[in-house]
Amino acid sequence: MNKIRELLDDIIKVRNDLVAQSNPHFQDLTNIIYKWENKLATKQGTCSCGRSPTGLCVGWHILTEEQYGEKKKQYEEIPEEKKQTIFHSRAIDGLGE
Repeated sequence: MNKIRELLDDIIKVRNDLVAQSNPHFQDLTNIIYKWENKLATKQGTCSCGRSPTGLCVGWHILTEEQYGEKKKQYEEIPEEKKQTIFHSRAIDGLGE
């Protein structure tokens, strides 16, 4: 599993250096990352990218570094009592409502 994680991290770094609008491979790399992140998460039943504040996959693996930084900052500003209920199994793209 660790070798797959290392490979995914390398692919994510390459993908994040690309400009989405001008590089046709950006979406292809994103699709590969998403596919394997989901396989790892399904096998482990937990977050495999290390970005989730709960330890369970909340979809943050698909975010660029900039988007992740924004979501993380947004999460950190939430009161502690609300953090217990903000994520649910259907919140695949970040913060639930």
